[in-house]
Amino acid sequence: MLVSVATSFQDEVKDIKTAFIGGSPSPLVQCSIMHYQPLDDGCVVSLWDLWNRYLRDLYLTSASGPVRSVLGTNYSPSVNLTEAQALAALRNASQIGIPVKIYHGEPKWFIETASGDISRALGLANAAPIRDALAQANVSIGSAITLGNPVEPLHKLRNYIAHKSLTHRRSISTTLGSSSDISAYLRTPTLGGSTQFEDWCDALVSLAWDAAL
Repeated sequence: MLVSVATSFQDEVKDIKTAFIGGSPSPLVQCSIMHYQPLDDGCVVSLWDLWNRYLRDLYLTSASGPVRSVLGTNYSPSVNLTEAQALAALRNASQIGIPVKIYHGEPKWFIETASGDISRALGLANAAPIRDALAQANVSIGSAITLGNPVEPLHKLRNYIAHKSLTHRRSISTTLGSSSDISAYLRTPTLGGSTQFEDWCDALVSLAWDAAL
C-alpha cells in the first residue's frame, strides 16, 4: 500500500520536472524586490505543495490500518483511524501529553522534529522510517550521487515566492548566492547535466521512498 503512495508522489514530481525543463528560463516579470519567472515560481510552489501532500498521505494512510511497506514489512497502527479520526487525534494530542502543534486544523506535516509526536499521536508502527528519512542531511541518488536535503531551501524559496517581501528576500539570500534571480539559481548546472531544481526533485523522491520503507 505504501508503494502506491510513494509511486503517486514520484509520478507527480516527474510531471513538475517536465514542466520545468520545457519552460523558458528567462525572467518575464519585473518586480521591485526581484525579477521573477512565473513558470519557475509555479514549479517551486507546486513541488513544495506536493511534498506536504505526500507526507500527509503517508501519515494518514499509515494510521488507517495495516499497511505494507516498500520492503514488504507489515505495519499496524495501535488503532485503525479514518482521516477524520486521525486529524481529531492530532488536534487532541496535547490532552494526552503529546505536543503536536496545529495550524488551521492540521499539523505542519513537513517539520522533521514534529515527526515523532505526530506518529505517537496516531499510534504508528512505522514511525522510525518516516523519522529517519526526514532527518537525513544527505540523500543518496542511486549508488554514485549524494545530494543535500532540499527541504529547508525549498521551503524558504517557496515562502519568498508566495509572499514576496524584503523579509523573505533576506532569508533566501544565502540560498541564492550570486544568482541574480530565482530562475538563474534553479537552473544552475549540477552533476550529470542536471540543474538545482531537478536535483531537488530527485532528492525528494528518494526521501519519499525512504520514508515508506
